[in-house]
Amino acid sequence: MKNFLHVYGTGILLAATGVGAGDLITSGLAGINFKTTLLWACVFGAALKYFLNEGLARYQMATNETILTGWITKISPLIKWPFLIYLILWSYFVGGALINACAVAANNIFQLTDNYQHGKIIYGIIHSIAGVLIVRFCNFSVIEKIMSTFIFMMFSSVIITSAMIFNIDQFSFTHVFIPIINSSNLTYSIAVLGGVGGTLTVLSYSYWLIEKKRQGLEGLSTSRKDLALAYTLTALFSMAMIIIGSELPSFDGPKSMFPVYISDIFFQHWGVAGKYLFLIGFWNGVFSSLLGVWQSVPYLYADFIRIQDGEQKEGLTSTKSYQRYLYFLALVPISSLWFKFENIQLAYAVIGALFMPLLALSLIILTNKAVMKKMKSTLFHNLIYLFIFISFLYFGFFKLTK
Repeated sequence: MKNFLHVYGTGILLAATGVGAGDLITSGLAGINFKTTLLWACVFGAALKYFLNEGLARYQMATNETILTGWITKISPLIKWPFLIYLILWSYFVGGALINACAVAANNIFQLTDNYQHGKIIYGIIHSIAGVLIVRFCNFSVIEKIMSTFIFMMFSSVIITSAMIFNIDQFSFTHVFIPIINSSNLTYSIAVLGGVGGTLTVLSYSYWLIEKKRQGLEGLSTSRKDLALAYTLTALFSMAMIIIGSELPSFDGPKSMFPVYISDIFFQHWGVAGKYLFLIGFWNGVFSSLLGVWQSVPYLYADFIRIQDGEQKEGLTSTKSYQRYLYFLALVPISSLWFKFENIQLAYAVIGALFMPLLALSLIILTNKAVMKKMKSTLFHNLIYLFIFISFLYFGFFKLTK
């Protein structure tokens, strides 16, 4: 187990952090509305995120500096202030989405009070504070083991429930590899394609590489292995939710109740065991995502402060800037518990849509510099980044204007 986590632990963390409630709900609703015709979006979305993260790892292995350092020192120092504003906005809306999702998941497993809203608020606060305590008092290797346990339980639950409901007669492998986009499914195609594997959280991988002390070509080879595992798991999660959704009747209620809707159908077919198998798996997914974000996103702020002050990048978790941002991330978004779940998820999706094309563009600029030496981007890499830049820019514009 120790050797497995040494190679694949960061990939498991990435998968756990990148799969949130919004992504699972979106995939499930995509299955209800379009059956299995959007399975390709899970595969393509995960593949594109793999190439983005491989580019981040390759840059770091070649230069021994984070991509944030590259943006500020090799593109423009002016980038740091828009990035900080974006980071704060993203943290509020994503933190709010995760706190709300954990609260909804837990409240649906065991309702604390007769007032659903009050129970959701209590659970949200509990989960956010629990995340802070785990991050503050557990070292990286312990958190890695905790997250691996969560991701195993989530994977088992979602895959088992999808297998229970799967109808092989209606399945077609062409839906997995052949894109089908038209005016009716465009919105869900964008949502699934862009949501698979997270947005700003892909930058977390840089700091986990520092924790693992990976460097050079050997470090890059190891990273390619664990990134392949991360995005295989991510694609399978989303595909399983589409398959589950494809076998369900239509759903017209609020998105926050979608997991309950699925669990009620499972209860009708397989009793209490079927109901809680899905609900507990869903909770594992959203709490592991919260824990991953609480642990990783403060790195970005701490690294920002490090670049400002010219300090070394090792030991970021022990800095005051890391700890302050952890408290900000955990406490300020609690106010979103008084908002509608759907509004928070929408803001999360819009904020995330802005990030991917800018990341792809920065990789085109940075990974073709002479400092990359033998790890410079190939023509294939550059074409992939250009495709991501154009497609996500277009899709992000579509999401903001429709």
